[in-house]
Amino acid sequence: MIICFAAVDQYMSTSMHERRQAINLKCMHRLIVISIFLSILYGIPFLVFYDIQPLSGTNTTTCRPNDNNGPFSKYVIYVSLPVIDGFIPIFIMSIAGFIAFLKLRVFVKLNFQYNIFKLEAPDLSADAIRFMMAYHHSY
Repeated sequence: MIICFAAVDQYMSTSMHERRQAINLKCMHRLIVISIFLSILYGIPFLVFYDIQPLSGTNTTTCRPNDNNGPFSKYVIYVSLPVIDGFIPIFIMSIAGFIAFLKLRVFVKLNFQYNIFKLEAPDLSADAIRFMMAYHHSY
């Protein structure tokens, strides 16, 4: 979930000034508290329905569900792992990263087109700008 916030933050840092001002520090604190609360709620059933069990024939343990074919096991297999832990974060990171990539690409092209090498947006990530410059020079 925090990685999704980082991707959205990268997108917001490449956005217009008005859009960047919409998400201020107070709003981010609230979003982080909400995400921590949701993460705790999401993890409670795993604490209740999972047991630490020894693996037979070895000296190690594993974390397995209490009921192998119960509803919680089916939830983990069909909802939690593929959707909540897989598709949704990848979708959010891909969309936010792609939009930030396009905006930085336009920004770098404009800077190179007019031979302006000073950056007019100082709060852009320097690593992202270096990446975009390397991407621009590869073509």
